Amino acid sequence: MSVLRELTDAACAVMATGCETPILLEAADHIIWFTDVSYQLGTPAQAKANDRLRREYMRPRACGVMQ
Repeated sequence: MSVLRELTDAACAVMATGCETPILLEAADHIIWFTDVSYQLGTPAQAKANDRLRREYMRPRACGVMQ
């Protein structure tokens, strides 16, 4: 993830997608969740507190893989 951090430190926007939610949350400064609509979740801590995100993407077997 250091390459992503280097890009953001250089004021580049980086968009990452995937079901690897815990890994992506570690690398992010701000979370926007795109699903049926887009949700501005805020910081990773705020995103982790979102009930729907936790239910749909942070539970075991979300997206067909163990997390």
